[in-house]
Amino acid sequence: MRDEVKGKYEAAVSANPRLEVVDALRGFALIAIVLLHSIEHYNLFADITWEPNWLKSLDGYVVTIIWFLLAGKAYATFSLLFGFVRALLVCR
Repeated sequence: MRDEVKGKYEAAVSANPRLEVVDALRGFALIAIVLLHSIEHYNLFADITWEPNWLKSLDGYVVTIIWFLLAGKAYATFSLLFGFVRALLVCR
C-alpha cells in the first residue's frame, strides 16, 4: 500500500516540477515584509533630542525612501505570487 501511494506521489511530483523563480521571489518578498515589521516593532526611527536639524531632515528622507521602495512592493509582490500559486494549484 505504501509503495503504491509513494509511486503515485513521485509520479505527480515529477510531472509537475516546482517553479524555483516563484519560490525565490516569494522568499525575497517575505524577507522584505519581515524587515519592515521589525523596523516598525523596534521603532528604529525614534526622535533623538540631540540630533542636528540637517540630520533630522536626512532621516526623514531616508525613512520615506525606504517605505516607498519596500513597503508597498513587498506586500503587492507577496500577494501577487500567492494568487499565482493558487491559480497553478487549481489548474493542476
